[in-house]
Amino acid sequence: MTRSRHRGFLAFAAGLLFVLGLQLRIFALAALGLAFVAWIAAAALSTRRRMARLALAREAPGSAVEDDHAPVALCVDNRGAGDEHLLLLLDAFGPGIALGQRLLEPGPLPGRRRRRLRYRAHCGRGFGAFTLGPLSLELSDPLGLVHHQRSFGGVAPFVVYPRVPPVAGLERLGSRRSFALEERSVARPGASLAYLGAREYRAGDDVRRIHWPATARRGTPVVREHETDLTPRLTLLVDLARVHRAGTGRRSTREHVLRAACGIVAAAARRGDDVELVATAARGVHVPPGRGDAHAALCMEALVRANQDGPRELLDALHDHAPLLPRGAVVALLFATIRVDPAALHAAFAALRARDASPLALFVDSESFAPMSRLALHPEAAAARRDELRALLRAWGVAGCVVGADDDLAAVLGRAEAWTGFA
Repeated sequence: MTRSRHRGFLAFAAGLLFVLGLQLRIFALAALGLAFVAWIAAAALSTRRRMARLALAREAPGSAVEDDHAPVALCVDNRGAGDEHLLLLLDAFGPGIALGQRLLEPGPLPGRRRRRLRYRAHCGRGFGAFTLGPLSLELSDPLGLVHHQRSFGGVAPFVVYPRVPPVAGLERLGSRRSFALEERSVARPGASLAYLGAREYRAGDDVRRIHWPATARRGTPVVREHETDLTPRLTLLVDLARVHRAGTGRRSTREHVLRAACGIVAAAARRGDDVELVATAARGVHVPPGRGDAHAALCMEALVRANQDGPRELLDALHDHAPLLPRGAVVALLFATIRVDPAALHAAFAALRARDASPLALFVDSESFAPMSRLALHPEAAAARRDELRALLRAWGVAGCVVGADDDLAAVLGRAEAWTGFA
């Protein structure tokens, strides 16, 4: 705004000199005003032409972890033949507290050359989905009187993942490191490393499985059969019902639930489990089962993009999803409230145990946060509800804990004695 006012003032002053020179018949003054106008016009035209020969692009990662510093490189291309000086590059880093990034390239930037200017920005706004950009480039004439700015778009998505806490309750259920050989199998033909037997060759069998000693004895092709691996499955159900919203910012039920969910996803990925994600957000978050670091990142990205705006309770989602659970799965239930019907929770645990599933439950005490959607329970009633939930966990032998607003989430989840149900 200030520079546009300066340009307007210069143009007005040049025009005023020209008019005064004509009115006062001082032709030298009129010629000076006219020359000044011509010089400003020529500088503006030259600046625009120089800008047309420049291009700007960004090289940056698509994600980072909160409180880390993300490296970003801005690449400016000089497609013309002449050198360029005093280029000002402007970028916006959404995850940072200081959104604007200004980089000065004093030059000279030779013709037909590219130069990278780098900056590191702090991801200080917590986890979530942000954007980088837009990009713009500013150029001026040698005297700095005429400035021209051009936008290059360059808006890109950027995801900031939370720092995942350790989850002692999941580790206590039994685990296996990634890339280990499968240990659970069933005695039916499959692709396990465990040997099941031999049978006659059939069309389509892999020739690499031919059992040559048996083939020599029988005189007909015989192939080896292996058992079928049973890959461990973890199904994570996350409560994002709108009615359970409480607190704001980093001190909220959404923050605690999503951080705990990301911790469980990361722990399951390290174990080598197939991870499935179901969240009760309004858009119905569902990530099919998968394994590995890439799948864990996909689950965490779906979590950090989700809002606590769902219309359904978590136990209703569990009731609909229970028939799809394989036998022997681990089912992690993350509640954003302690206002859970004990009878309904009792029935849910019974149904999961009937399917040979291992439940895990975490309750975020919404009564300890600032109320948002409804009035908080009386402190005595909230304490009685917490004790009732812990007693139910002990009765069923379910790994679980209750986390409040004043608790250190990472410390509670990572401490085995904080989890009820293992005694």
